[in-house]
Amino acid sequence: MEENSEIQEDLENGGKVKNWLQDNIRIILSVLIVATIMAGIYSYSKRTVAPVGEMSNDTEINLAEANVEEDNNAVVVVGEDDAENKTEKIKENSSETLSVEQVEETKKAEEAKKAEEAKKAEASKKAEEAKKAEEAKKAEASKKAEEAKKAEEAKKAEEAKGAEEVKKAEATKKVEEAKKEQKNSSEETGTSFDETAGSGDSLTTLARRATQHYLEKNPTEGLSAEHKIYIEDYLRRQISHSTKVDLGEKVSFSKDLISQAIGAAKNLNEGQLRNLQKYSAVVSGL
Repeated sequence: MEENSEIQEDLENGGKVKNWLQDNIRIILSVLIVATIMAGIYSYSKRTVAPVGEMSNDTEINLAEANVEEDNNAVVVVGEDDAENKTEKIKENSSETLSVEQVEETKKAEEAKKAEEAKKAEASKKAEEAKKAEEAKKAEASKKAEEAKKAEEAKKAEEAKGAEEVKKAEATKKVEEAKKEQKNSSEETGTSFDETAGSGDSLTTLARRATQHYLEKNPTEGLSAEHKIYIEDYLRRQISHSTKVDLGEKVSFSKDLISQAIGAAKNLNEGQLRNLQKYSAVVSGL
């Protein structure tokens, strides 16, 4: 009986344990999972360079995953190798994501840099073009100023040349007027008639003019054109002067010499006078 009581008691105790396990299986499984995870963390931390206590905030901690299977109150834990493989896959995916983001950021930075360089190149090009345009404008203005200066100088030179020509023309005119004033000019002195040579005058014309002036002052009857031709020729041959006279030159004919020439002309015979007709015919105003 006692044995049966003990067996019965053991069965009751076993039943209680079974019931307790059934009632607390989820708690037990949770405790086992947590313990497995902690064991995996501890094992992983041993493989790293720095101890777990010395790891920085930036250090990535990967926990092993655990798969729990319930089969007749049994628990199966996935090993550390599987946890590590999954951790490496997560790290690779993170690295790939980071690499894509970095490439995108690098690409954007490169494009921004190129856009900035293009902007600077465009600004530099515009500044260079503006500088060249300003230099061309200054060169054009300088060219125009130089042309205007040359035109002004040419105008002044032309005006000076015109003034010089006018001055020369005026001087020439004055000389001509002086020549005209000198033409046929005569001056009577007490003993002579001083004749000034004008344009085209010769010693003969000066003698003719002196004779005319003398006869105006001393009228003499009976003198023909042939007589006057003889008188001027007589005077021409008697004075000591070359046949050529210069413009403005003064030649003196004495009154006594003119009187002698008149007396000699009156002594000419008819034949001599006829010979002089061919000369008197070509001289007007005698």
